[in-house]
Amino acid sequence: MKEVLEAPPTPPQWKGPFVKPVNGEVSGTFGQASIINGMPRSPHSGVDLKAERGTPVVSINSGRVVLTGENFFIGLFVVVDHGGAIQSLYFHFDKILVQQGDRVAKGQVVGLLGATGRVTGPHLHFGIRISGARIDPLEFMRVNEVMERL
Repeated sequence: MKEVLEAPPTPPQWKGPFVKPVNGEVSGTFGQASIINGMPRSPHSGVDLKAERGTPVVSINSGRVVLTGENFFIGLFVVVDHGGAIQSLYFHFDKILVQQGDRVAKGQVVGLLGATGRVTGPHLHFGIRISGARIDPLEFMRVNEVMERL
């Protein structure tokens, strides 16, 4: 995954405003430190959005699926490269509906929300990377909304 997240940027593939991947209640915030077995762990690299298992999760904008797979911690996952150094990450799916190399449209369903990996319940872990740096997805979406109004 590291190679994908640190790859050189591709030309922008997105157009217009970015959309929410799923309508859900925020259950975990960016930067929040996890406590596991009484020990602090690394800060949370995305935002957790709680929703019903099986809820469709959409790509926040057009792009190319650069990675899909399964991991002990993050479960079933999808990474979309939107170009312009922007990547979106979606973790804990019950089912992935795209394949590596697929082109996706804004709002296209990429998977079904689930509870795979190390989780306490069904939710989407949603992450944003810009030039490989972890960005608060909620702040990214807020800035996106403001820019669209200008």
